[in-house]
Amino acid sequence: MSYEEKKLNSFKNAIIKEAEKKAQQLIENAFLSKTNNIKKFKEEISKKETKELEKKIEEIKAEYNYKITKKSFEIKKEILEFRNRIKEEILNFCKQNILNFTKTIEYKEYLIEKIKSYIKKENIEKIIIEIKEEDLKFESEIKNISTIVEIEKNKKINLGGFKLIDIKNKIEIDETFDSALENNMKCFYKTTKLNVKNF
Repeated sequence: MSYEEKKLNSFKNAIIKEAEKKAQQLIENAFLSKTNNIKKFKEEISKKETKELEKKIEEIKAEYNYKITKKSFEIKKEILEFRNRIKEEILNFCKQNILNFTKTIEYKEYLIEKIKSYIKKENIEKIIIEIKEEDLKFESEIKNISTIVEIEKNKKINLGGFKLIDIKNKIEIDETFDSALENNMKCFYKTTKLNVKNF
């Protein structure tokens, strides 16, 4: 092989090596780029999936909270309706028992004795006894207690008992069963689970 051929072969081999080196570099760059692109793509997919998952979780939470709130309201409404039914039943039961008592001889005796106990107090010149219309049948017996007694009908008294008004001393005493029942029911609600605060 001549000197020129050797130089040409050497030059050709150098070019091939350089080309191979550049090709290898291009392959490595392409692989690195591919790896980076895949990594970036995976990260974007992961972010998108995370956002979609978070959105879905928020939607589920919102729906769950709505259903819980709605159900809580329905249950509370049912409990309050039940409470009101119980309240009415208790109230009606008490009223009926009081009205049954007002039809007995013991009720008339109770009225007269209770009024007598107030008249015994000193410094009374005139008193007005207010009673319900049905109790006007006891008017003569009540008036017989004392000459200072006057009887008046009070339309606001439905259950029984009386209101005593001391004209001179400007005192009004409420001994009606209506007020007594109202006060007792207030105490009852405060000391039982039927208190509205429990609902």
